[in-house]
Amino acid sequence: MVLDKPPPPGLFQRWDAAGFNLEGLENFIQTDASINRGNSGGALLNLNGELIGINTAILAPGGGSIGIGFAIPSNMAQTLAQQLIQFGEIKRGLLGIKGTEMTADIAKAFKLNVQRGAFVSEVLPNSGSAKAGVKSGDVIISLNGKQLNSFAELRSRIAHHRTGHESEAGPAARW
Repeated sequence: MVLDKPPPPGLFQRWDAAGFNLEGLENFIQTDASINRGNSGGALLNLNGELIGINTAILAPGGGSIGIGFAIPSNMAQTLAQQLIQFGEIKRGLLGIKGTEMTADIAKAFKLNVQRGAFVSEVLPNSGSAKAGVKSGDVIISLNGKQLNSFAELRSRIAHHRTGHESEAGPAARW
């Protein structure tokens, strides 16, 4: 996982918090930028001086920065700002499912012939997914015609849709 050690000074890398069960966090940029409690919101720039993210959080087991910070990617921040301006609030898309990454072990256990995608472990009652016929045990391999490789990717792509936007999920298998 990315958090084994901080990146070399001045470097950053993408981070996907889904593996840590931090609901709602995805596609953050990991950075060694000095971020402390109360001073988030600063610009994360690349070597050309272009805005690539907004510094927003730190990993702080003891309460202080240990050189591992996280920034919201600038394209995500721009989308959220546009929603605030247009609607006065942010409403992110929600599938109404719980799940995990599709793995070879899951495929073997459920006798499924797929190795990638989002394995659905639970469908929340009255959710859009329930109404669309998604069932526990489904493996979603595409969204709006584009291939999905993981549950984290599914969450991230859906989160960029406003509530009420319809998406087409491509189920691969059902047990």
